[in-house]
Amino acid sequence: MASMSIHKLIYVSRCILRSGESSLQLLRSIVTSSKRNNGRVAVTGFLMMHEGQFIQILEGPLDTVKKTFRRIEPDPRHADIFILDEWDGPLRDFPEWSMAGALKTVDHEEIFLCHGVGRWQNPRNLKVSQVLALAKDLHGFTAASRALVS
Repeated sequence: MASMSIHKLIYVSRCILRSGESSLQLLRSIVTSSKRNNGRVAVTGFLMMHEGQFIQILEGPLDTVKKTFRRIEPDPRHADIFILDEWDGPLRDFPEWSMAGALKTVDHEEIFLCHGVGRWQNPRNLKVSQVLALAKDLHGFTAASRALVS
């Protein structure tokens, strides 16, 4: 039986807030709808918001990731979309997350900086390894914070 490779796509874009909308409201709205949509089509990933920019990782079957990206592209909540990289791999990096997300806050500042993501850095210059490690560490930090509150 041949194993199916997992297609991965990372893109960055400039977020566009509607009047009166906060970054947190926008991120929550996108993650909520992404969980619903992605769960139906076996796409997983992570969405980060940093200094007015989105950095999103999508992974799943090639045709499904491509269709998902084509659906996301015209969304009016972002512009200036740039595909950082796409490739095929044997495993998912985020198998349990139909979509998770993180907004850069004061609590996350050190995590972003540890991965070389600074305040005025152009996200188009990020390396794939930085983005993947950042997403995993942000998710780990969020999970650990929730555990402390529970």
